[in-house]
Amino acid sequence: VADRTGAPLKGLSAGQFTVLEDGVKFPVARAEPMEWPTRVTVLVDNGGKAADYLLNLRNGLRAFFHEFPASVSTELLVLAPQPRFLVRATTDASQLEKGIGLVAPDAGSGKFFEGLREGLDRAVKDKADFFPTFVVVASSFGNMSPPSDARYAQLQKDLYARAATVHFVLLEVRSETRGEVTGMFQSRVGNQVTAMTGGRYDNINAATRLETLLPEIGRQIAASAAKQ
Repeated sequence: VADRTGAPLKGLSAGQFTVLEDGVKFPVARAEPMEWPTRVTVLVDNGGKAADYLLNLRNGLRAFFHEFPASVSTELLVLAPQPRFLVRATTDASQLEKGIGLVAPDAGSGKFFEGLREGLDRAVKDKADFFPTFVVVASSFGNMSPPSDARYAQLQKDLYARAATVHFVLLEVRSETRGEVTGMFQSRVGNQVTAMTGGRYDNINAATRLETLLPEIGRQIAASAAKQ
């Protein structure tokens, strides 16, 4: 709830809300503020041909983290050869800068689904009040083995239960061995999880776009965090 300038309104009582479902008015029992912080987890694909876009990725990440106020807790993990945290949840800018410098190419494939699952598991187990936000930077060169239907259904259930938001960036990388662009699995999952959580999905084919797109997403998250 915001005023005409976009500033959040505080101190509203239950009587100042109207709830309608299928045209039927329902009584409002209570109205309570949910001033929960936002916690941001960034997952980046450092596998396959990451050496080709490493500089763009690091520049984009620096600009991305620069968009957040000091109160927003952020963490960073890489996806190849297995999901691995470089920076645990922190508000220390120097730790994030150090973590960005540790992002290094790996010959293995980035496992974005497993990384998202690991980050979400941590959020589910953490009983603190916060809104998890995930930013996945995947490449079409990443692992394309789809999870079982049961694992995917559980991921969706946990995203809903934790009120998480997922933003997904897919960088298309041409396969030299097959002469084609892969990434159908990444695209399908990315579109689905962003649609169901209210996030954004971006498909790009130029690594230089990371340097402008990531701070765009950062500003969007920062604006949402300010309202929360």
